[in-house]
Amino acid sequence: MNGAKALFTVYKFRSMRANAETATGAVWAAKDDPRVTRVGRFIRSVRFDELPQLYNVLKGEMSIVGPRPERPEWRNRILSPITTKL
Repeated sequence: MNGAKALFTVYKFRSMRANAETATGAVWAAKDDPRVTRVGRFIRSVRFDELPQLYNVLKGEMSIVGPRPERPEWRNRILSPITTKL
């Protein structure tokens, strides 16, 4: 989400197998994650998978410097305990 809290698509090259989150849901990738393909391991090591996000920067949805937007699933998990304590 950007500053206006509008949803947008973050573009990346696929580095994990298709349907990698079907069984587990949204989880952070771990070191030597079995869901990452061989090609994916390489493009992650040289950070090539992040290159399509330059399109998001050019569209004004993201900035080069600053925090990266969280996926809605993670945002809700992070904010839920905070908002319940307010």
